Amino acid sequence: MNNTAEQVKAARDAIQEAADRWQGDFLTRPDVEKFTGGALGVGHLANMDSEGRGPEGAFYLGRKIVYPKNQLSRWLQSRIGVK
Repeated sequence: MNNTAEQVKAARDAIQEAADRWQGDFLTRPDVEKFTGGALGVGHLANMDSEGRGPEGAFYLGRKIVYPKNQLSRWLQSRIGVK
């Protein structure tokens, strides 16, 4: 396995581990920012949602957008790129 493939696997594993540790099954946009350590900001995520490129399965709960944890995790893993 080359270094890039190893890096992608490590990143996917890290996202899955974070999802496994997250208490609860749903995240709000501010939670996503915390979940990713600030790598994905609230505004950027809102923009992606408005363009139809955000995580699938998002829904309103009251006035807040909520993301199912497992769908968010899969979406993040699909966006991994290695520099």
